[in-house]
Amino acid sequence: MKKVLFYSLIPIYAALFYLAGKAYFFGFFVGPVGDTLFVKANSGKIIENGSRQYPFTRIEPALERAKHDEEVRVISITPGEYQGKIRLRPGLKLIAERPGVKIKYPYQDFTRYEHSRFMNYDDSAGAVVVMQQDNYLYGLELFNGYFGALIEESGGSRIEDTFIRDNRKYGILNLEQEQPEPAKSNIIYKATVAQSGKQGMYLQKSLMKVLNCKVYYNAEEGIDLHEGMTVIIKNCSVNDNGESGIEADLGNNEIYIENCTVKGNQKQGVTLQSSEENTSVVLRNNVIQYNHHYGLRCVVHSKTEKAYFSRALVDGLDYVLGNNQIQYNGVEEGVKNVASKCKK
Repeated sequence: MKKVLFYSLIPIYAALFYLAGKAYFFGFFVGPVGDTLFVKANSGKIIENGSRQYPFTRIEPALERAKHDEEVRVISITPGEYQGKIRLRPGLKLIAERPGVKIKYPYQDFTRYEHSRFMNYDDSAGAVVVMQQDNYLYGLELFNGYFGALIEESGGSRIEDTFIRDNRKYGILNLEQEQPEPAKSNIIYKATVAQSGKQGMYLQKSLMKVLNCKVYYNAEEGIDLHEGMTVIIKNCSVNDNGESGIEADLGNNEIYIENCTVKGNQKQGVTLQSSEENTSVVLRNNVIQYNHHYGLRCVVHSKTEKAYFSRALVDGLDYVLGNNQIQYNGVEEGVKNVASKCKK
Protein backbone atom coordinates (compact mmCIF):
# COMPACT_ATOMS: atom_id res chain seq x y z
CA MET A 1 0.00 0.00 0.00
CA LYS A 2 2.79 2.40 0.97
CA LYS A 3 4.65 1.52 -2.27
CA VAL A 4 1.55 2.24 -4.34
CA LEU A 5 1.05 5.59 -2.59
CA PHE A 6 4.70 6.54 -3.11
CA TYR A 7 4.64 5.71 -6.80
CA SER A 8 1.34 7.51 -7.28
CA LEU A 9 2.91 10.70 -5.88
CA ILE A 10 5.90 10.64 -8.25
CA PRO A 11 4.14 12.68 -10.99
CA ILE A 12 3.21 15.32 -8.40
CA TYR A 13 6.79 15.54 -7.12
CA ALA A 14 8.07 15.78 -10.68
CA ALA A 15 5.65 18.59 -11.48
CA LEU A 16 6.71 20.52 -8.38
CA PHE A 17 10.41 20.17 -9.24
CA TYR A 18 9.65 21.25 -12.82
CA LEU A 19 7.86 24.38 -11.66
CA ALA A 20 10.61 25.23 -9.18
CA GLY A 21 13.22 24.77 -11.90
CA LYS A 22 11.26 26.91 -14.32
CA ALA A 23 10.96 29.63 -11.71
CA TYR A 24 14.67 29.46 -10.92
CA PHE A 25 16.02 29.39 -14.47
CA PHE A 26 13.52 31.60 -16.27
CA GLY A 27 12.38 33.93 -13.55
CA PHE A 28 8.67 33.27 -13.93
CA PHE A 29 6.91 32.03 -10.86
CA VAL A 30 3.25 32.95 -10.60
CA GLY A 31 2.63 35.54 -7.92
CA PRO A 32 1.63 39.19 -7.53
CA VAL A 33 4.50 41.69 -7.33
CA GLY A 34 2.81 45.12 -7.61
CA ASP A 35 4.54 47.97 -9.45
CA THR A 36 8.11 47.08 -8.35
CA LEU A 37 10.28 44.11 -9.25
CA PHE A 38 13.33 43.31 -7.13
CA VAL A 39 16.70 41.95 -8.24
CA LYS A 40 19.34 40.62 -5.88
CA ALA A 41 22.48 38.82 -7.03
CA ASN A 42 23.12 35.53 -5.22
CA SER A 43 19.89 35.75 -3.24
CA GLY A 44 20.10 32.04 -2.38
CA LYS A 45 16.39 31.54 -3.16
CA ILE A 46 15.19 28.61 -5.24
CA ILE A 47 12.02 30.42 -6.25
CA GLU A 48 12.27 33.74 -8.11
CA ASN A 49 9.22 35.85 -8.86
CA GLY A 50 10.58 39.39 -8.51
CA SER A 51 9.03 40.04 -5.12
CA ARG A 52 11.15 41.37 -2.27
CA GLN A 53 10.94 37.95 -0.60
CA TYR A 54 11.83 36.03 -3.78
CA PRO A 55 13.86 38.47 -5.95
CA PHE A 56 15.24 37.69 -9.37
CA THR A 57 19.00 37.09 -9.39
CA ARG A 58 19.45 38.60 -12.86
CA ILE A 59 18.07 41.75 -14.49
CA GLU A 60 16.88 40.01 -17.69
CA PRO A 61 13.90 38.12 -16.17
CA ALA A 62 12.75 41.36 -14.53
CA LEU A 63 12.86 43.13 -17.91
CA GLU A 64 10.90 40.30 -19.53
CA ARG A 65 8.29 40.40 -16.81
CA ALA A 66 8.00 44.19 -17.08
CA LYS A 67 7.62 43.94 -20.86
CA HIS A 68 4.41 41.93 -20.42
CA ASP A 69 3.07 43.65 -17.30
CA GLU A 70 2.30 47.34 -17.69
CA GLU A 71 1.69 47.70 -13.96
CA VAL A 72 5.41 47.26 -13.34
CA ARG A 73 7.05 50.69 -13.20
CA VAL A 74 10.28 50.07 -11.25
CA ILE A 75 13.09 47.51 -11.21
CA SER A 76 14.97 47.88 -7.91
CA ILE A 77 18.47 46.35 -7.71
CA THR A 78 20.60 45.57 -4.66
CA PRO A 79 24.42 45.96 -4.76
CA GLY A 80 26.39 43.46 -6.85
CA GLU A 81 27.76 43.05 -10.37
CA TYR A 82 25.28 42.20 -13.13
CA GLN A 83 25.48 41.56 -16.87
CA GLY A 84 24.07 44.43 -18.89
CA LYS A 85 22.54 44.32 -22.34
CA ILE A 86 19.43 46.12 -21.31
CA ARG A 87 16.59 47.68 -23.32
CA LEU A 88 14.03 49.49 -21.18
CA ARG A 89 10.45 49.73 -22.32
CA PRO A 90 8.97 53.26 -22.14
CA GLY A 91 8.12 54.45 -18.66
CA LEU A 92 10.31 51.95 -16.79
CA LYS A 93 12.73 52.94 -14.00
CA LEU A 94 15.96 51.07 -13.23
CA ILE A 95 17.26 52.08 -9.81
CA ALA A 96 19.87 51.02 -7.27
CA GLU A 97 18.56 50.46 -3.76
CA ARG A 98 22.00 51.39 -2.41
CA PRO A 99 25.41 52.31 -3.90
CA GLY A 100 27.37 49.42 -5.41
CA VAL A 101 25.17 48.29 -8.32
CA LYS A 102 27.54 47.62 -11.23
CA ILE A 103 26.22 46.70 -14.67
CA LYS A 104 28.80 45.42 -17.15
CA TYR A 105 28.24 44.78 -20.85
CA PRO A 106 28.89 41.04 -21.25
CA TYR A 107 31.57 41.19 -23.95
CA GLN A 108 33.54 43.68 -26.04
CA ASP A 109 33.42 42.38 -29.61
CA PHE A 110 31.95 45.47 -31.28
CA THR A 111 33.22 44.83 -34.81
CA ARG A 112 29.73 44.82 -36.33
CA TYR A 113 29.00 48.29 -34.91
CA GLU A 114 32.16 50.07 -35.99
CA HIS A 115 30.97 51.01 -39.51
CA SER A 116 27.20 51.03 -38.98
CA ARG A 117 24.73 53.85 -38.65
CA PHE A 118 23.34 54.17 -35.12
CA MET A 119 19.75 53.54 -36.22
CA ASN A 120 20.69 50.24 -37.87
CA TYR A 121 21.93 48.75 -34.63
CA ASP A 122 19.85 45.89 -33.37
CA ASP A 123 19.17 44.58 -29.88
CA SER A 124 20.88 46.79 -27.30
CA ALA A 125 23.14 48.42 -29.94
CA GLY A 126 26.19 47.60 -27.87
CA ALA A 127 24.90 49.85 -25.08
CA VAL A 128 24.83 48.76 -21.47
CA VAL A 129 21.38 50.39 -21.25
CA VAL A 130 19.06 51.59 -24.04
CA MET A 131 16.49 54.19 -22.96
CA GLN A 132 13.29 55.20 -24.70
CA GLN A 133 10.63 57.65 -23.48
CA ASP A 134 10.21 58.48 -19.79
CA ASN A 135 12.90 56.10 -18.55
CA TYR A 136 14.89 56.70 -15.38
CA LEU A 137 18.32 55.44 -14.30
CA TYR A 138 19.45 56.06 -10.74
CA GLY A 139 22.54 55.19 -8.72
CA LEU A 140 24.10 52.74 -11.19
CA GLU A 141 27.58 52.10 -12.57
CA LEU A 142 27.58 51.31 -16.32
CA PHE A 143 30.75 50.11 -18.02
CA ASN A 144 32.41 47.93 -20.67
CA GLY A 145 29.87 48.70 -23.45
CA TYR A 146 30.19 50.30 -26.86
CA PHE A 147 28.04 53.01 -25.26
CA GLY A 148 27.22 53.34 -21.60
CA ALA A 149 23.70 54.71 -22.10
CA LEU A 150 21.90 55.17 -25.43
CA ILE A 151 18.85 57.46 -25.42
CA GLU A 152 16.96 56.17 -28.42
CA GLU A 153 13.67 58.10 -28.30
CA SER A 154 12.81 61.63 -27.33
CA GLY A 155 11.35 63.02 -24.20
CA GLY A 156 11.27 62.67 -20.47
CA SER A 157 14.17 60.33 -19.73
CA ARG A 158 16.52 61.01 -16.82
CA ILE A 159 19.96 59.72 -15.83
CA GLU A 160 20.74 60.59 -12.22
CA ASP A 161 23.64 59.95 -9.84
CA THR A 162 25.06 57.35 -12.24
CA PHE A 163 28.74 56.60 -12.99
CA ILE A 164 29.34 55.83 -16.68
CA ARG A 165 32.92 54.77 -17.37
CA ASP A 166 35.25 52.78 -19.62
CA ASN A 167 32.95 52.41 -22.61
CA ARG A 168 34.40 51.80 -26.06
CA LYS A 169 32.93 54.81 -27.89
CA TYR A 170 30.59 57.20 -26.06
CA GLY A 171 29.59 57.36 -22.43
CA ILE A 172 26.16 58.77 -23.34
CA LEU A 173 24.71 58.96 -26.86
CA ASN A 174 21.31 60.30 -27.85
CA LEU A 175 19.95 59.79 -31.34
CA GLU A 176 18.43 62.68 -33.28
CA GLN A 177 14.93 63.15 -31.95
CA GLU A 178 11.75 64.79 -33.14
CA GLN A 179 10.03 66.30 -30.13
CA PRO A 180 6.71 64.96 -28.91
CA GLU A 181 3.86 67.31 -28.01
CA PRO A 182 4.18 68.71 -25.45
CA ALA A 183 7.97 68.76 -25.69
CA LYS A 184 9.89 67.18 -22.81
CA SER A 185 13.59 67.42 -21.98
CA ASN A 186 15.92 64.55 -21.33
CA ILE A 187 17.88 65.27 -18.16
CA ILE A 188 21.36 64.14 -17.12
CA TYR A 189 21.78 65.07 -13.46
CA LYS A 190 24.71 64.45 -11.10
CA ALA A 191 26.18 61.90 -13.50
CA THR A 192 29.90 61.18 -13.85
CA VAL A 193 31.09 60.25 -17.36
CA ALA A 194 34.73 59.21 -17.65
CA GLN A 195 37.28 57.32 -19.74
CA SER A 196 35.20 56.85 -22.88
CA GLY A 197 37.03 55.76 -26.02
CA LYS A 198 35.75 58.86 -27.83
CA GLN A 199 33.35 61.51 -26.50
CA GLY A 200 31.98 61.47 -23.00
CA MET A 201 28.57 62.74 -24.17
CA TYR A 202 27.61 62.82 -27.85
CA LEU A 203 24.35 64.77 -27.94
CA GLN A 204 22.26 65.31 -31.07
CA LYS A 205 19.01 67.08 -32.00
CA SER A 206 16.84 67.12 -28.88
CA LEU A 207 15.90 69.05 -25.76
CA MET A 208 18.55 68.31 -23.14
CA LYS A 209 19.59 69.47 -19.68
CA VAL A 210 23.03 68.51 -18.33
CA LEU A 211 23.17 69.56 -14.69
CA ASN A 212 25.73 69.11 -11.90
CA CYS A 213 27.73 66.55 -13.87
CA LYS A 214 31.41 65.60 -13.91
CA VAL A 215 32.95 64.76 -17.29
CA TYR A 216 36.64 63.87 -17.40
CA TYR A 217 39.41 61.73 -18.95
CA ASN A 218 37.46 60.98 -22.14
CA ALA A 219 39.66 60.42 -25.19
CA GLU A 220 38.07 63.17 -27.32
CA GLU A 221 35.56 65.88 -26.33
CA GLY A 222 33.97 65.81 -22.93
CA ILE A 223 30.59 67.04 -24.27
CA ASP A 224 29.95 67.17 -28.05
CA LEU A 225 26.84 69.12 -29.12
CA HIS A 226 25.26 68.98 -32.58
CA GLU A 227 22.91 70.99 -34.75
CA GLY A 228 19.24 71.40 -33.85
CA MET A 229 19.71 71.15 -30.08
CA THR A 230 18.28 73.17 -27.27
CA VAL A 231 20.60 72.40 -24.37
CA ILE A 232 21.37 73.75 -20.91
CA ILE A 233 24.73 72.81 -19.37
CA LYS A 234 24.90 74.12 -15.82
CA ASN A 235 27.05 73.59 -12.72
CA CYS A 236 29.23 70.99 -14.47
CA SER A 237 32.96 70.17 -14.30
CA VAL A 238 34.35 69.26 -17.74
CA ASN A 239 38.05 68.71 -17.17
CA ASP A 240 41.09 66.83 -18.53
CA ASN A 241 39.53 65.48 -21.72
CA GLY A 242 41.58 64.54 -24.79
CA GLU A 243 40.27 67.29 -27.08
CA SER A 244 37.92 70.18 -26.24
CA GLY A 245 36.02 70.20 -23.00
CA ILE A 246 32.80 71.31 -24.75
CA GLU A 247 32.41 71.46 -28.54
CA ALA A 248 29.28 72.72 -30.29
CA ASP A 249 28.23 72.66 -33.95
CA LEU A 250 26.21 75.84 -34.42
CA GLY A 251 23.12 75.54 -36.54
CA ASN A 252 19.49 76.12 -35.56
CA ASN A 253 20.19 75.57 -31.88
CA GLU A 254 20.10 77.27 -28.49
CA ILE A 255 23.02 76.59 -26.16
CA TYR A 256 23.30 77.75 -22.55
CA ILE A 257 26.54 77.06 -20.65
CA GLU A 258 26.51 78.49 -17.13
CA ASN A 259 28.45 78.13 -13.87
CA CYS A 260 30.72 75.42 -15.29
CA THR A 261 34.40 74.67 -14.74
CA VAL A 262 36.24 73.75 -17.94
CA LYS A 263 39.91 73.10 -17.16
CA GLY A 264 42.94 71.16 -18.31
CA ASN A 265 41.55 69.85 -21.60
CA GLN A 266 44.15 68.86 -24.20
CA LYS A 267 42.83 71.25 -26.85
CA GLN A 268 40.24 73.98 -26.25
CA GLY A 269 38.10 74.69 -23.27
CA VAL A 270 35.06 75.56 -25.43
CA THR A 271 34.94 75.27 -29.24
CA LEU A 272 32.16 76.82 -31.35
CA GLN A 273 31.95 75.54 -34.94
CA SER A 274 29.76 77.40 -37.42
CA SER A 275 27.76 75.59 -40.05
CA GLU A 276 24.45 77.47 -40.24
CA GLU A 277 22.98 80.64 -38.84
CA ASN A 278 19.94 80.91 -36.49
CA THR A 279 21.94 80.01 -33.41
CA SER A 280 22.19 81.54 -29.96
CA VAL A 281 24.97 80.80 -27.47
CA VAL A 282 24.97 81.98 -23.86
CA LEU A 283 28.18 81.71 -21.80
CA ARG A 284 27.78 82.99 -18.25
CA ASN A 285 29.88 82.76 -15.12
CA ASN A 286 32.13 79.91 -16.31
CA VAL A 287 35.73 79.24 -15.30
CA ILE A 288 37.68 78.28 -18.45
CA GLN A 289 41.33 77.87 -17.49
CA TYR A 290 44.52 75.89 -18.11
CA ASN A 291 43.35 74.33 -21.37
CA HIS A 292 46.25 73.49 -23.64
CA HIS A 293 45.13 75.56 -26.63
CA TYR A 294 42.45 78.26 -26.65
CA GLY A 295 40.06 78.87 -23.81
CA LEU A 296 37.37 79.82 -26.36
CA ARG A 297 37.88 78.96 -30.01
CA CYS A 298 35.61 79.74 -32.96
CA VAL A 299 36.02 77.74 -36.17
CA VAL A 300 34.35 78.19 -39.56
CA HIS A 301 33.40 74.92 -41.24
CA SER A 302 34.24 74.60 -44.92
CA LYS A 303 30.56 74.29 -45.89
CA THR A 304 29.80 77.86 -44.83
CA GLU A 305 31.54 80.96 -46.15
CA LYS A 306 31.02 83.49 -43.38
CA ALA A 307 31.45 83.57 -39.67
CA TYR A 308 28.75 85.00 -37.44
CA PHE A 309 30.09 84.26 -33.97
CA SER A 310 29.67 87.79 -32.64
CA ARG A 311 25.94 87.55 -33.43
CA ALA A 312 25.62 84.01 -32.07
CA LEU A 313 26.95 85.13 -28.67
CA VAL A 314 23.73 86.51 -27.21
CA ASP A 315 25.40 88.74 -24.62
CA GLY A 316 28.15 89.93 -26.95
CA LEU A 317 31.84 89.06 -26.81
CA ASP A 318 32.74 91.87 -24.41
CA TYR A 319 30.24 90.59 -21.86
CA VAL A 320 31.49 87.02 -22.33
CA LEU A 321 35.06 88.13 -21.68
CA GLY A 322 34.06 90.12 -18.62
CA ASN A 323 31.61 87.65 -17.11
CA ASN A 324 33.61 84.42 -17.60
CA GLN A 325 37.08 83.68 -16.26
CA ILE A 326 38.82 82.76 -19.53
CA GLN A 327 42.47 82.84 -18.51
CA TYR A 328 45.74 80.93 -18.26
CA ASN A 329 44.99 78.95 -21.42
CA GLY A 330 47.45 78.08 -24.16
CA VAL A 331 50.83 76.46 -23.79
CA GLU A 332 51.82 76.98 -27.44
CA GLU A 333 53.34 80.23 -28.70
CA GLY A 334 50.74 82.41 -30.37
CA VAL A 335 47.75 80.66 -28.81
CA LYS A 336 45.52 83.02 -26.86
CA ASN A 337 42.69 82.71 -24.39
CA VAL A 338 40.16 83.68 -27.08
CA ALA A 339 40.56 83.04 -30.81
CA SER A 340 40.32 86.08 -33.08
CA LYS A 341 37.50 84.54 -35.18
CA CYS A 342 35.19 84.84 -32.16
CA LYS A 343 35.08 88.58 -32.90
CA LYS A 344 33.69 88.10 -36.42
